[in-house]
Amino acid sequence: MQAREFTLLAPTIHTIFLYCEVRGNYREGILLLSDVLARLTDAATTSQPHLQPLLAQVLVRLGACEVMADRHGHGLDHLQQGLGYDAHQQERAFALTYIGHSAIQRGEVASIPAMRQESLTLCQQSNDRSGAARALFLLSNGFHGFVEAMQRCEESLALWREVGRPDRIAEVSGLLAWHKCCQGDYEQANAYWQENIKICSALGM
Repeated sequence: MQAREFTLLAPTIHTIFLYCEVRGNYREGILLLSDVLARLTDAATTSQPHLQPLLAQVLVRLGACEVMADRHGHGLDHLQQGLGYDAHQQERAFALTYIGHSAIQRGEVASIPAMRQESLTLCQQSNDRSGAARALFLLSNGFHGFVEAMQRCEESLALWREVGRPDRIAEVSGLLAWHKCCQGDYEQANAYWQENIKICSALGM
């Protein structure tokens, strides 16, 4: 691929990730982004170093897809590689969120508070409400105590409502419905479940 083709590709990288996130098909994202990475790596590391921010973007989204597909080893390698390049604030926040989520899934929670705080701070500085909502939800299990974790999920839900992502609203409301039910708050649980069902039916999920 030529330099101009890489430049034209840049706006689509996050779109590819969002497409796979909405569908829950992260393995498709792995295939697509791996192909981009193979074409981009040589150019960005040799003759066209100005492409390194794009390389960082591809690496962290590939790593995120791999983490969500339970391929934690490959995912963490790519996320860390992405951070090694000229990653912008949003890219760093994005990568830290998925590194933290991987740590939670593997039961390694000691480093979560620092990563979560840095990710949320970077999202705030760049006015990235989607990034903050994603971090609050994916890292909610890293908060101390069940009540605080659910509060952060509710904050995530509020941000997703502002952003207008019905698929993420459905995901978070479904989790909150279950936990509200476990707490005995059946009225609130039913409200969340009704919202979840309505959105899922509309989206064909």
